Amino acid sequence: MKLFCPLHHRPVCYILGIGTDLYHILLPMFFILISPFLFAQDPSPEADAPLEESVPSKAKLPSVLYVASVDYPEKQLQEGIGGVVLLQLYLSAEGKVMKADVLDSAEEAFERPAVDAILNYGFTPALDDAGEPVESVIQYRFVFEPQAVPSLVIEGRVLEAGIRKPMPRVEVSAVGPDGKKALVRTDDTGAFRFRGLDNGEWILKAEREAFGFKTRNVTVQEGKVSQLRFFLIRDKAKAALQFDEEILVEERLPSSELTERFLSAKEISFLPGSGGDVVKAVQNLPGISRAPLGIGQLIIRGTAPEDSAFYIDGGNIPNVFHFAGLTTVMNSDIIEEVAFLPGNYSVRYGRQLGGLVDIRTKPGLPNRSRGYLSVDIYQSTLFAEQRVNDTWALSLSGRRSYADFILNPILSGSDISVRAPRYYDLQTRVVYKPSEDEFVDLLFFLSDDQFRFLGKDVEGNEQTGLALGNRFQKIRFRWNKYLRDGWTQETVLVAGPEIQDFEQGASGEAYESLLGVNLRHEYVRLADDVGTMGFRFGLDLYTGQDAFKYDIPSFP
Repeated sequence: MKLFCPLHHRPVCYILGIGTDLYHILLPMFFILISPFLFAQDPSPEADAPLEESVPSKAKLPSVLYVASVDYPEKQLQEGIGGVVLLQLYLSAEGKVMKADVLDSAEEAFERPAVDAILNYGFTPALDDAGEPVESVIQYRFVFEPQAVPSLVIEGRVLEAGIRKPMPRVEVSAVGPDGKKALVRTDDTGAFRFRGLDNGEWILKAEREAFGFKTRNVTVQEGKVSQLRFFLIRDKAKAALQFDEEILVEERLPSSELTERFLSAKEISFLPGSGGDVVKAVQNLPGISRAPLGIGQLIIRGTAPEDSAFYIDGGNIPNVFHFAGLTTVMNSDIIEEVAFLPGNYSVRYGRQLGGLVDIRTKPGLPNRSRGYLSVDIYQSTLFAEQRVNDTWALSLSGRRSYADFILNPILSGSDISVRAPRYYDLQTRVVYKPSEDEFVDLLFFLSDDQFRFLGKDVEGNEQTGLALGNRFQKIRFRWNKYLRDGWTQETVLVAGPEIQDFEQGASGEAYESLLGVNLRHEYVRLADDVGTMGFRFGLDLYTGQDAFKYDIPSFP
């Protein structure tokens, strides 16, 4: 094996010996020896200088600054279904969401509400290493939890003016006093809902292409729900023609239709004197005086309690409170709202000198199954509600006082002993909802109150000196159906016996009983904002059988 000189292409050495041309051997060795000196670098001042101190990075990822209202799909909310939507967000240097793409979703129904809500979220801007705001792309996990849905504050419908046809997929936006925004879309029935908006003045706007837009001002208050209706007018000129002029018409801003509702028993519990009872909260309203000794009667505008009337879903009931006014005869968890009319009510409620209280039960199916057992110093309460499927639901509630169990043995030692009041009530309910436009509701409820003074006869045997009783059993049937063109029908039937009795001594007896039947059937179309007249046609039938007896020897 030979090595060749790159200049002359002659062999310079052999593996087993040295060649005769020493020139070609010594020359490469010379360059090898002096190469460290040829390629060595001169020392410089920078070589021995200390390293510069590293500057900490000011880079920062975006974070949520404020959130917006989300339009939770109503079907999933009623069924208690939650889910997660993974979004990719494109944020501006100011932290505004410019675009949102769905990367993954647990259920398709959650995708559009998640995108609509996130576009109104506010984020802190992303910062680079120097701490300057920059555009960014992040992933955000949007979680839908039915248990965490905030309270309803605004609900309404968007209809086409004139024919009152529901308008689906209409954008309804809301702008709050501090610039916060929320956006929802109407469902197939034209309905929309806003939840969790802050208190204050909000501007709502319903807009759709070829229909123009409508705006309304709504004051959001805790514990109240504003009910709105938008009637959009089809703009044929905008839909078919080009135009260069715009006519501005100024008109008086309509006030929002505000309906007070007690959204939950938890909120009611903070009202002084209500004891967490929905109907007892009415006693705190203007125009009502509290009855003496806390007996629970309503004195409305100075009239006697019997001059006022009580209703459940528009049907008569004899009273709404148990003895001593400790609690309502119906469980608050099946009550949606309590309407209090101190006067100026229409012939829809008949004629009374005082006012009236109308208890309205929750329509439709519950969101989920639930139940509880409550025990306090007066009574024990059991409540259970079961959603069977998408069309059926059952509920059962019962309550019983036990003051008589505790106080009766203590009070029985005197010559005239007082038996503590005893009361109980029961409600069982079946709800059937075959579609969004119709539901049928059957409710059976009863109430039984008793109060006794015990004494002794001439032979020393214990007997009833005085006894008071008040009880009733009722069946309430309710059928609601949306017809068309804004018309709805409602049928309510309330029937059953009610008895008030009085006992004095061994032979004195008096009672008044009524087997009453109250049937109401109505057709309703509400007035709108474009001048369409509203109508309410109804028929009320009251019938029944009265019986009474007064046989008190001590009072001739």
